[in-house]
Amino acid sequence: MRGEIGLLCRALSVLGVPQEEIDNFAQMKHEDDESLMGNFSEALVANSPWAVEVESWDPIEILSDLADVLEGLGVAVEVDEKDGQIEVFFPSDGKRLPYERPNRQGDFYYKPLVEDECIHEVIFALELLLPKEVEIYSLAYLDSTSSPGFVVLGSEQRDELQNVLGNGFACLFAKHRAGTVFCKATEGLG
Repeated sequence: MRGEIGLLCRALSVLGVPQEEIDNFAQMKHEDDESLMGNFSEALVANSPWAVEVESWDPIEILSDLADVLEGLGVAVEVDEKDGQIEVFFPSDGKRLPYERPNRQGDFYYKPLVEDECIHEVIFALELLLPKEVEIYSLAYLDSTSSPGFVVLGSEQRDELQNVLGNGFACLFAKHRAGTVFCKATEGLG
């Protein structure tokens, strides 16, 4: 198990987890593979700037948290709810808007806000709108818990993690199908 811990520590480093937290993870008592995966996932969502832990099942809040992470990768996204729909806006200048502008320029997308829609379906519907160099993954270990976690990766990070983890990448990070997809609005929503 020591070798696995070393690989997972390298993965945490790639994902921007501070060295002190990586050291804490390495020194934890990992009873078995399941506790190792759980401890890794918890260390990741608690400390990585590229991770989001679901603390509320409000899709707007979760998508907004993901938008904050996406901004760190250079993808500007704004999320809002209006008239029972989720609205997503990608500013054409690539900059987030600190206030409402009367004539926003950029691409608007919307989808119905469906009660009890699986959060994975909402998040992976958003992923379909992102540049191909940016991907969202769920943390496989947390998928069946009441607090799932997600990580946003640029293609370089993903490639580096796949190189470090090998086949273990697919055990830690998962994809899900998108639910109702976002439709592109022909005119600005806001």
